[in-house]
Parts: sequence; C-alpha cells; structure tokens
Amino acid sequence: MTRKKHIYEVRLKRRGSHELDGYFKVQGGTYIKELISGDEGRTVPSIADKVGSACLCTELIVTAIYNLETDHNP
Repeated sequence: MTRKKHIYEVRLKRRGSHELDGYFKVQGGTYIKELISGDEGRTVPSIADKVGSACLCTELIVTAIYNLETDHNP
C-alpha cells in the first residue's frame, strides 16, 4: 500500500558525531519515526537513505499541530 504524504520542511543539526536534531514540518498522518528510519525500506525517501546510514528516532516532541484549512502559514 502506498501512502503519499507532503514533507514541507526538514532541518537537521548535528548534535554530536553520531547524533542529529531534526525539525520536520509535514502533512498530518506522516509517520515521523518511519521518515527517519526508512522502516526497512518501506518509507522512501528517508533521512537514513539521505545520510547513507541507519537512523533511529530516540525522542519525538510535537511542537505544533496546524489545520491547513484555517492556519494560512503552517
């Protein structure tokens, strides 16, 4: 099954030799942990694919939830 989702913005910041902090602005229903790990190749593209290494989400903080029908600049 293919589920297409919009990725509006991704910002990554190196936190250590093997750690990144990420900021993601995505369409509702996007699985962030799968976007990061690639979910064994089932989620394409992924952060792991882009950096060429296995990635794991160790912490997830939701900072905002937008309604695209009422919020004009998410």
